[in-house]
Amino acid sequence: MRIGHINRTLYATCLMLSATVGSATADIWGTGEVPRLTDSADVPQTLEEIWTGYEQSYDENNPLEAKVHKTWEVAGDVVVNWVQLTVGTFQGKKAVVSGYWAYPKGAKDLPGIVMFHGGPQTASEGGAVNWARLGYACFHPNHNDKAKMGGEAEGLPNTDWSAVNAWGPKGPDGPFQADDTTVDAVPSPRNNWQFPRQMSGRRIISFMSQQPQVDPERIGVRGHSTGGVLTTCVSIDPRVTAAVPSVGGVGGFGDKHPVITGNTRHYWPKGERLKLFQNTLESRTYWVKMHAPVLLLGASNDFNAPDWNCLEAMKLATVDRRYASCANYNHAFPPETMIADYLWFQDKLKGEFSFPETPRAELILDREDGIPIFRVTPPKSHLKLKRVEMYYTDGRNPLTRFWMTGESKQNADGSWETQCPLVTTDEPLMAFANVIYAIDPIH
Repeated sequence: MRIGHINRTLYATCLMLSATVGSATADIWGTGEVPRLTDSADVPQTLEEIWTGYEQSYDENNPLEAKVHKTWEVAGDVVVNWVQLTVGTFQGKKAVVSGYWAYPKGAKDLPGIVMFHGGPQTASEGGAVNWARLGYACFHPNHNDKAKMGGEAEGLPNTDWSAVNAWGPKGPDGPFQADDTTVDAVPSPRNNWQFPRQMSGRRIISFMSQQPQVDPERIGVRGHSTGGVLTTCVSIDPRVTAAVPSVGGVGGFGDKHPVITGNTRHYWPKGERLKLFQNTLESRTYWVKMHAPVLLLGASNDFNAPDWNCLEAMKLATVDRRYASCANYNHAFPPETMIADYLWFQDKLKGEFSFPETPRAELILDREDGIPIFRVTPPKSHLKLKRVEMYYTDGRNPLTRFWMTGESKQNADGSWETQCPLVTTDEPLMAFANVIYAIDPIH
């Protein structure tokens, strides 16, 4: 969605449902324990500096020490395990992650999915089992070590971050803040609370790659909210073959727009910290380095991933990418949007579905009656077209705007259009459409 004043330049787009190490020279990964940097000169300045050493040798020098604490079956066809893995050792103390590891009984060489939960939530047995029933091997880690697990996992050893902070920034230096619970003793991007969780995600990929149930060439990552941020970050792991971040991980919260409001955050680093943030922690830096096809799930009024920020992030990716959204939702989806992640993995991990291309859209402003027209042309697809939903708004704030439903009609050339009547020409006009297809029932 591109935007401008209606009395100037105005654009629209369609939403589809659908290493080189730099200046730091210290060994920042170590063998057996992650070194705690004490000299600012050793702090990594780019994503490459952070992760190249990890990818080269971390797993080799740091065994996963995988422990299966319990195994049970669900309805006789899905095997579920409560598994514990070693993330790493920090300041002499070991951090471990635990989670549900589920797959169809007797499965071999299936595509794997790492599923990340949102902020204060916990891992879900049901979430892992659902993916297993859909023909995937799924690991759903619990990153909330402050919550007790229930069900079959009750009383079992849980995630323990031990000496490292995985819960949020703690001081005025934001994500770089150093204290006695951070990875480094000096301001560093490795002090960001998401950093241990990124390590956890990569270690889970290592675990899955070693299991007979998983084809290591077909591993996807998927997460919602805070899990969406983590999905974006972990998706740069060279072993990831498909990604679906959901209402999170788009960044751009320091980008003030001349028209859009409400898409920024209060905290934003300044000066040299800004440069370091943009090169290491800003989500858009990860989008530039994505190498696997990505589907971004958005909601038109989302607080954590405003639609403008979503589209600006996607522009930076050079991989196969799509954006599926829904009108007048915040941090949630209707079924038509929610199903898109499954279809994306069916396409990119299984080759059993062909995800349609993004429709072509245009806003036509030069009209005799003065009423703009929004026109959408669905792409060619093997799928049966079910309906086209068209929306428009003049609201500036992604959190509070109301998307009006246009009465869409089909033209002889296969395109669809709707009128977008406006009360004033002094406000921006934005429009999007969802092209919805009929698919077979999913069992």
